[in-house]
Amino acid sequence: FDDVVTEPGSLPLLETALLSTWSRRQRNTLTVEGYVASGGVRGAVAQLADDVFRTLTPSEQEILRGMLLRLAEPGLGNDDVRRRAALDELVVDDESGAVLAKLVERRLVVTGDACAEVAHEALLREWPRVRTWLEEDREGRRVHRALTQGAQEWARSGRDHDLLFRGSRLSAALEVADVRPAALTPVEQEFLAASDRRQEHELAEANRTARRFRRFTVALASLLVVALVAAAIALQQGSRAADSETRAQFQSRLRLASRLAAQSAALPVDQYDRRLLLAAEAQRRAPGPETEGARLD
Repeated sequence: FDDVVTEPGSLPLLETALLSTWSRRQRNTLTVEGYVASGGVRGAVAQLADDVFRTLTPSEQEILRGMLLRLAEPGLGNDDVRRRAALDELVVDDESGAVLAKLVERRLVVTGDACAEVAHEALLREWPRVRTWLEEDREGRRVHRALTQGAQEWARSGRDHDLLFRGSRLSAALEVADVRPAALTPVEQEFLAASDRRQEHELAEANRTARRFRRFTVALASLLVVALVAAAIALQQGSRAADSETRAQFQSRLRLASRLAAQSAALPVDQYDRRLLLAAEAQRRAPGPETEGARLD
């Protein structure tokens, strides 16, 4: 074991390998055959995890899958690192509590301070089954992790509405929930439901505001049309009044000019100066055949 023991973090792997070898002992003796059957230092974790997995019912196996996905943090590229998760993320009922107890008993998971984490990251790297789980929906796990963090922060803040998801974040989280509804904790489900209700309320309020604005716009447009029609009528009436006044003034000048022309014609011939002045004034006020004739006479 010298080449392995000197590697950083290798002691937990050695412990697991020895434990797996001990489970295959002959009486009280560790054998090379048992060590090889356990998978060695690097394969012991995968072998032990497979042994535990095969003892579980299908329902418990699905719970195990969800736990390990929560205990892995998407890293850079395709790497995953272990994550410390709160126990209330992992244990939601008696069945999930029993599964976690088996993992702890076989030293695949360690607990403490109301949290749990995998005993060593080799479980995430060396166990083919969990590698498959991790690769199946890497982006979905990132979305789920953001949902978990958002729900926890929301719960710690006393359910502050400003922390609820909206828009694209909510849409992505709802898609993850549709694919794996059983993977959500009660707090995550409550957080997601509250976010969905809040967004529906905001959309409904926005629709109501839009309808009020449309009604206001229609009313304003109607008032504008009425004002324009009234202005057009007033302008038309004013134009008619101006035309009537102009015609009246013209008729008045015409009557005055006719009287002046008549007075010019009625004077004696020898009063040509007065006759000429009256005829000229008549033509100035209303030029026309009558007044022009009076002036020429």
